[in-house]
Amino acid sequence: TTMFLVLSATTELRDFFARARNGSVRLIKVVIEDEQLVLGAHKELSRRWDMDYDAFVLPLLDEQQPCYVLYRLDSQNAQGYEWLFISWSPDNSPVRLKMLYAATRATVKKEFGGGHIKDEMFGTEDVSLSGYQKHVSSCSAPAPLTAAEQELQQIRINEVRVLLAPLRGPLDGGLQ
Repeated sequence: TTMFLVLSATTELRDFFARARNGSVRLIKVVIEDEQLVLGAHKELSRRWDMDYDAFVLPLLDEQQPCYVLYRLDSQNAQGYEWLFISWSPDNSPVRLKMLYAATRATVKKEFGGGHIKDEMFGTEDVSLSGYQKHVSSCSAPAPLTAAEQELQQIRINEVRVLLAPLRGPLDGGLQ
């Protein structure tokens, strides 16, 4: 039988999360060490979130090593500042590490407080600022219709026109 390891945050990380959620921290990097979630790095606020983003996030990402990054946006919800949660899992990191980080993602979100997390990105995406902006616009845009769906939509529009036509009088372009 396979045993699944449930990792937990160190007391230091939990305390840091509590201070960071509404303080002056812009970024928190979380890593797994000795089967515990620990604080890997953090950055204080400097400028607007989008101005800090690439300079803060990108240097902390290692091509071999997965990590989690919590990045504070400048927007707020009822719980306080909103955060972006990045699960960085580069292709060339060891499979065991990728699996460990994938299995622990929900724990990190729960420890931090899921209500603070506005958006989530995965390390297989472009996690630069422009990549994040593309991610946001693709999430908010409706999914494009397939050719079959477009055809069906046009058929429905035409059916409604046919049904309504007898109701219109000669003055408003209906059937005579």
